Amino acid sequence: MMRNFTKSMFSFSWAMSVFGLQQVTNLVMNQDKATKDFDEVTQAVGGKLGQTPLSVFLLGDSVQREALAASFRLLSPAALSRNNAAVQDLINQSVETVRYLNPLQDGDLTLQEIRNKITVFRLVLQIPDRLKLPEEPPYPELTQIIEDAYDMEDYPALWAVEGVGHWYGSTYYDRGEVPHGILKDDHLNGLPEKSFTMLNAGIGMAIAQHWIKQVNHLSPVADIRYVLGEITTLCRDNATPGFEGAALESLGLITQNGQFYDDARPDEMVQIVGRELQEIGDQEAFEYFWHGVGRAHYFLPINFLPGYGSIWHAWEMIREATEHDETAWLNAIAGLAWGATMVNIRHPKIIANVVKHHGNDLAIDDGFANGVASSLMMRADTTPGASFISEYYEYEPDASDADLVENWNSQVRHLSERALTEGGYYDELKQHNRLGEIFRYHYSFPDFLAHL
Repeated sequence: MMRNFTKSMFSFSWAMSVFGLQQVTNLVMNQDKATKDFDEVTQAVGGKLGQTPLSVFLLGDSVQREALAASFRLLSPAALSRNNAAVQDLINQSVETVRYLNPLQDGDLTLQEIRNKITVFRLVLQIPDRLKLPEEPPYPELTQIIEDAYDMEDYPALWAVEGVGHWYGSTYYDRGEVPHGILKDDHLNGLPEKSFTMLNAGIGMAIAQHWIKQVNHLSPVADIRYVLGEITTLCRDNATPGFEGAALESLGLITQNGQFYDDARPDEMVQIVGRELQEIGDQEAFEYFWHGVGRAHYFLPINFLPGYGSIWHAWEMIREATEHDETAWLNAIAGLAWGATMVNIRHPKIIANVVKHHGNDLAIDDGFANGVASSLMMRADTTPGASFISEYYEYEPDASDADLVENWNSQVRHLSERALTEGGYYDELKQHNRLGEIFRYHYSFPDFLAHL
């Protein structure tokens, strides 16, 4: 065995030496070929890493790519212009970094936000253990597991229910079965309605993760298109009627997080999936997909680093990813607002601080406001009666800052009040059995409701 290991090790070393020589030749003769080869090797190595090491790789890769991109922009002839956007972006990022790390400015809020994100991150990882979910049959009744999930406090209950959905959907694939109608008809007997939104979201995660693992950003387009067809068909086939959007949105969440399916360049895969959904002509799935991509951005490894400004850095990443596509942009920003609200719902001052410094940018369109209101509707449905829901949008920022008050009202309070007051958007969607719609952006809830 030692002899075979030694032979393999030397063969690998020799292969890498020859590969290095080939790449030097390619760099001189054909840079496109060298780029493709480097990408293939990176993907091959990334695909062999475990989930945690791959997360570390994706973090380091994101940081170095951003640093290189900034360097190239600053070294371009256009950088000499007084009004150069690259220079201004670098200055803005520096200001953000200082402010977010300075204890005398926003440092305390930065630390609180990081604590909130780590709490949710740990919670999601621990759900199987906390609820004692078995890895193999026999499996307990879903109704009992959901009851155990709701025995937790209101704040973690939401992720517990989503985690149960993910686990439950995965058990079908673990048994080698194709899931069919698993959250429909008789399968819903005994399940509380308040669990439907996040159960369906979890089911969508299980379906998307199982299928997307079969491809990556280097796969033939035909293979990716086939996988997308399977995912969207299965999400619709297994979701509770009216909640299909909750399942479909998870495709974006999974695709943007490369560690879920061993992809070293999930940013490229996101662009491919977005284009293919448009080519297929599935506009509904396209919108839900980008909402999930936006939600995922809030949880990317790089956005756990305080120096990157978390929410606002995610905003800038989304702006670059959705360039020239307003539909993708609005859905992704709504998804970002969704994630940020859910994590920090007990600390509205964190969101108020983003509104304080970036309120005018947020107010350019209603994507962020839509995401906040939609996420609160989902929260009200999943954990009805939780006091922190109304306390969030009724939060009163510093009255001496008129701009902050105005922007908070326009981006958080007003639309959320219209959504959650009796007879509001939430009641209308629930009455028409269309709560899955809150998992994507709507230009106007009143106009949408009028056509139901």
